[in-house]
Amino acid sequence: MVRDEIDALWSAEGQAAALSACVVALADALSHSAAASLDDRLSAPDFDFTAVVRALESGQGVAALLSEAGFGDAEDLHDPSLNDTALMIVSQDSLSALAVTLGDAVDALMTMTEVHQLEGQGLWLAQHLSAALQSQMMLLATRDALPAQIPATLRATAALANALSLTVPDLPWTADRWPLADQVSSIQGLSGVFRAFGVATGPLHQAALSCFESGFSSDCLRDLHREAATGLVALNSALDQWSAPANAEAATDSEVALIQGALARAREVLEQSTGDTPAD
Repeated sequence: MVRDEIDALWSAEGQAAALSACVVALADALSHSAAASLDDRLSAPDFDFTAVVRALESGQGVAALLSEAGFGDAEDLHDPSLNDTALMIVSQDSLSALAVTLGDAVDALMTMTEVHQLEGQGLWLAQHLSAALQSQMMLLATRDALPAQIPATLRATAALANALSLTVPDLPWTADRWPLADQVSSIQGLSGVFRAFGVATGPLHQAALSCFESGFSSDCLRDLHREAATGLVALNSALDQWSAPANAEAATDSEVALIQGALARAREVLEQSTGDTPAD
């Protein structure tokens, strides 16, 4: 399911929808006279995004979108920065989907650690519980820090970002693609827990390397999100099938204390992030 969701978000249609939201947000931020009618046109059930989808590859999505909507002469809305901002909308939703799926793994590891907390294997599980939870927090923190791109009309920056639930950048990030680099770093952090439960990490590392080598192209970032989703599905499957070794040794008193401390910290983090108290 998560792979299907990621594919839909990063598809040409998903990117066109994100770009549409950005165009409307910029029109609102500029108090453009066409803002309301543009929103109505782009959200109409019969609006045809076919031409927009075709234009995305050449970087002409904004022009095609405005032309198809009948606002091709709205020169102040023909802003190339919207392509970057639309990428952040897709990334935001994609990171959320990855974090939710990783949350399933965290829940499974929590249960497994609680069941085996008096065994030596419990310490190993507690370590990977902490690692998985840290990775989930990193994905969410990266998502929450994603910025809008600064538009040509600087005064519209804050309103545009706020309307799209993005942060307001200090500078344009056209040269320093840090919002993309941050995503690569946080997603790479999944490799440790993948490896621990026998999930292949090669595809994830190769996708990350391609991101660096391409200068963080959107296509390579898409592939990285897809590989992360595939790995998370495999991780959850591996956790469902995991069983402790037979004749497990009892944990020492100090190991039990470490395990229970890790469980307490995990419950505290989950309670703070969700407002819910995990079941014991």
